[in-house]
Amino acid sequence: MERAIAVLVLTVALGGVSAKAQDGETFEDAGGTCSTHTVSHNGGAAVNWVCMAPIHSGAIEASSMSFSVVLNSDGSFNNGYISFFDQTGQLAFVSTNFSGNYDGAKFSGVFSGTMPDGAFFSGQTDQALASRVFIVRGVKRTYYSIGAGSGDLTIS
Repeated sequence: MERAIAVLVLTVALGGVSAKAQDGETFEDAGGTCSTHTVSHNGGAAVNWVCMAPIHSGAIEASSMSFSVVLNSDGSFNNGYISFFDQTGQLAFVSTNFSGNYDGAKFSGVFSGTMPDGAFFSGQTDQALASRVFIVRGVKRTYYSIGAGSGDLTIS
């Protein structure tokens, strides 16, 4: 009987842990725009990518996301920014440690940070690029956007 009560108390105590910490909030995004800029990085030239896309489905409470990363020569990146914006366009939360890889067609990475209310969040995302090439007055220009992106976020 004492063992049954102890198991019941442990079950009730563990059941009281916030489910929010275990919920994964997913998101899917597409469209938007990307821009590239050459910057000085680690003593050499590197490409800084800045992309923004509307979130069109998922459980995350944000209407758009953006990221900014500077690529290392091997396609890796670290200390990038990934931001999520609410329906009014205001910054909802941001991570300044977005890190991962770019394989020439897709950014894949992980991130974490602290929400404005103090809750910790972590997540991962894959962002595939789409490109369009235009020739204007003999000059070739390539424009990039997010072709399809997805990810998940856990708040604890």
